[in-house]
Amino acid sequence: MKKLHLLALCLALFTAACTGGESYDKKAAPEAPDFALSTVPAGTFHLKAHRGKVVLLEFMSYNCPACDGANAPMNELHRKYAPRGVVLAAVSIDSDSDMAGYAKHYGILHPIILDTDQKAAADYRLRGTPSFVIIDKQGKIRRYWAGFDPSLVPIMEKTIELLLQEPA
Repeated sequence: MKKLHLLALCLALFTAACTGGESYDKKAAPEAPDFALSTVPAGTFHLKAHRGKVVLLEFMSYNCPACDGANAPMNELHRKYAPRGVVLAAVSIDSDSDMAGYAKHYGILHPIILDTDQKAAADYRLRGTPSFVIIDKQGKIRRYWAGFDPSLVPIMEKTIELLLQEPA
């Protein structure tokens, strides 16, 4: 019985950590640290090039089961919001993985940014994977979540919808 209570407590804490996230008022929102990194497929992702757009970054790792579970919902968000100008990208913190193979295996539609030295992760004060950051059109961090639970998706959508209504 004691184990069951401990399991319930752990599950409650995990759910709270995943769904709470940090939200920032527009005036108090911190500037999103800029970076320019290689991507899969081949290319470069420069965050500043996406000013004027809402950006959703997912910091992830190929050996993270919760990251694997976020792939299908992130693909759905990409399908829904890319036509409206929202930029969605995964930021892989792995240094030695086959991210092209990973993207193919999971059918990932958005670019995967290669943060092999984990500098961007450090700049964003990554707390684990997956972590999600929503950046507004002015380049300010407006929401941050550590962890993933499917109940986050509607919260992400609501945040994206609100940010799309703000001026560039």
